[in-house]
Amino acid sequence: MGTNVGTDTAIARNVLDQLAPDHPLIIEAFWGHVTYFNIAIIKSFNLAKNEPNVKGGIFKRYPGTQIINGRVHEYAFNFLSSKKPTNEGLLVES
Repeated sequence: MGTNVGTDTAIARNVLDQLAPDHPLIIEAFWGHVTYFNIAIIKSFNLAKNEPNVKGGIFKRYPGTQIINGRVHEYAFNFLSSKKPTNEGLLVES
């Protein structure tokens, strides 16, 4: 994703859920500071809807709640990456 998309704070999990509600979707910024993901990632990676922040990383949240909104910054992406399946047949990267 380019910088215009990566810095658009209006994009959150609900946008990706409309595009792919049942297919795990992660969109990574080429510069590495922000990543988007959908509800299917939360389910398939067994994330809590109120997953705590990790050292050096932030799970963004819907305003006024602790519910993660599908945006992570910095080392929270590494946390997500550690949850990716290792079977090549289960993961498609482009």
